[in-house]
Amino acid sequence: MDLQERLADYIDGLETGIELYNEYNGTENSFSLYSLVGGRTVREFMDGTKEKELNFELQLKIKLNDRDKGYNALALISRKLEELETLESKDGSFKFKKIKVSSDPYFMDAQQDNFIYYRFTFIVDVLTD
Repeated sequence: MDLQERLADYIDGLETGIELYNEYNGTENSFSLYSLVGGRTVREFMDGTKEKELNFELQLKIKLNDRDKGYNALALISRKLEELETLESKDGSFKFKKIKVSSDPYFMDAQQDNFIYYRFTFIVDVLTD
């Protein structure tokens, strides 16, 4: 399923000025997008199609001096994801239904290297074969 890649494409298209990585953060200011445990099948239809809720998290790694820029970018992404109405699979592996933000952006950690981390989680509702 190419869902995570399509989500990354959408987030990149918001042009926040902060680089996005799948699964990990970069060495400088960056976002990382990754799936979380707990996804589930909500319904299964007679034709074998399944409605699934899949959990994702977006993490921001940002230098302390850039905190406002980073937090504003994270809040923008959170809002835009919840407003998203269409997301197309390139390989036909899912049909997008909606996104629900399950936690607003929150402070996660501060490191000795002058980076701080914020996160938010969201649920993507899709149909799969």
